[in-house]
Amino acid sequence: MCIRDRVSTQSTGAFPMNCLLFVFFAILPATIFATDILLKPLSATSGLPEVGMVLVQGAGIKPEAYQSIAIEFQNALSDYYALWVGIPEFPGDVAEPVVLDDGIERMLDTMYKAGFDSDSPLVMAGHSLGGAMVQTWTDSHAKNVTAQILMGSFLTRVYKTDYVFSYSVPTLTIGGELDGLARATRIAEAYYTQILDPYQDQSSGEANFPVTIILGVSHMQFADGDPPNLVLKRDLLPEVSYEQAHKLIAADAATFLRTKLNSSDITAQSVLSSRLQDTREFINPILDAFHLEGYHNFRPPCYCRNDTCNPDPDCTAGCFWSDLVSQPTMGSGLEGLTITNQDSFHQVWKVVPDPLPTIFNTCEKPDGCNLSTTSVTEGLYRNGEDLEIWRITFDDPKMDSGYLPITAVELKTKLSSRQNVYTHAGLKDQDFDELDGGNVRCGEINQQALDYAFAAAATWTVNRFNAVGQPYRIASDLEVCPPCWIWKELQYDEVDDGSGRSSVELSSPQYSSPIDLPLKISAGFHFCKVLSPARAIEWIYVDGLRKYYSLNSTDTFVPIISPDVRIA
Repeated sequence: MCIRDRVSTQSTGAFPMNCLLFVFFAILPATIFATDILLKPLSATSGLPEVGMVLVQGAGIKPEAYQSIAIEFQNALSDYYALWVGIPEFPGDVAEPVVLDDGIERMLDTMYKAGFDSDSPLVMAGHSLGGAMVQTWTDSHAKNVTAQILMGSFLTRVYKTDYVFSYSVPTLTIGGELDGLARATRIAEAYYTQILDPYQDQSSGEANFPVTIILGVSHMQFADGDPPNLVLKRDLLPEVSYEQAHKLIAADAATFLRTKLNSSDITAQSVLSSRLQDTREFINPILDAFHLEGYHNFRPPCYCRNDTCNPDPDCTAGCFWSDLVSQPTMGSGLEGLTITNQDSFHQVWKVVPDPLPTIFNTCEKPDGCNLSTTSVTEGLYRNGEDLEIWRITFDDPKMDSGYLPITAVELKTKLSSRQNVYTHAGLKDQDFDELDGGNVRCGEINQQALDYAFAAAATWTVNRFNAVGQPYRIASDLEVCPPCWIWKELQYDEVDDGSGRSSVELSSPQYSSPIDLPLKISAGFHFCKVLSPARAIEWIYVDGLRKYYSLNSTDTFVPIISPDVRIA
């Protein structure tokens, strides 16, 4: 785990004078009339060491919406520290980069004038967009900040260089299981990046960049009051009360701060370790599915120059799901046959080089036969990362906001056909139409992805989804021409199945060719658009709940929520 040197380096980038004047006059009235909130320490903490916190608001959420959780922060630390909390208001209630410094410095100045000692430890905190913005300020003022707390937000991928994470200030990331904006799957990625990644020192990551997820908590529950429009449209329904949520969030925050403010606080270290273990158990199914996909934000695909990629610590050679399920499915139905597949990530539209599925050996009979094969996979992502723009700029927070699904839309997979596999296993005169026709083979693979997700997810997650989720249904494959297959995506079609809840039908474009095709270079293949097991998991945990279990649900059925939980 790398913590960069704490050097204060405020941005000095040039800014056109006409823009500067416009911004000045635009924000001046809002700055003058800003309703900053200052909470002085609880009277019961008089005489304890002082700590200051500046909490940056989420977009469209008033500072007063954070008073309840700020008081819980004070209560949770009240046996150890006297906590000052300042909550600045930004123009339009949006902490834009151009006004961020002004708002934070104004809040700090107010705190100093009210009696907060500038030599006391300073903690920065932020919720939602406020968390995405405050981390840049904290990083550039690292020598003045002891710790940072991100709520319903996370350290973005801009702090990864060649996929190695590095940040200058110890930071706790707190996510909500039912956060509809900073999704739990993105929080799981943060846990992996900051703690579990092989390049990181796990013990240092656990101490300096811990990640916790609180069950039953939604995005709005890091604040209070009426949700702004964006939250209203995207957030899921909470399963705990706001009061419970604030106490749980404050408990995690206080535990982390105690470890940073007093390195000898063994009790806090033990509690933090326990919370990390709780979170690890929750995210394990998500991380396992990510690894099966070959998730590109753990390591980029290798895209080797040769046909077959070998494992590399800096990139991902191939898709494990293709090895374990997709290609073996083409050999299912033959007792005693096993397939050892080595998949490689390649861009399937390229013709030079032109990697294609291969079967390297033959057998006399299926029983006891082990075929050695290769396949080709390419993951398609539709979350603003298609061109990896996120590596170039963070000017657009949508590039890494957790707002959209982060898993692959599809796995473009080139396989050896079932006819080809059966023939190499020692069976003669196999009928192509019977084995690879009927538009069902890709669907069989996709059904296995869906079955895997339900088997891997936590029991309460599955029970919730079965009660209020929008199901995936696997439909017949769509037969297309070879070049059409490259570009035609896995189809997700919402349909009314007559059950009272609509479902989403998945149809895989497929191309298959018989082994006796005259053009031998194209013979014996079965190309599928495969549902990633990670996308299936993400649907069960987050996106499949949005239709019937969100603040914006038009026909909400909420058997999971207890009657005393206020949902908005």
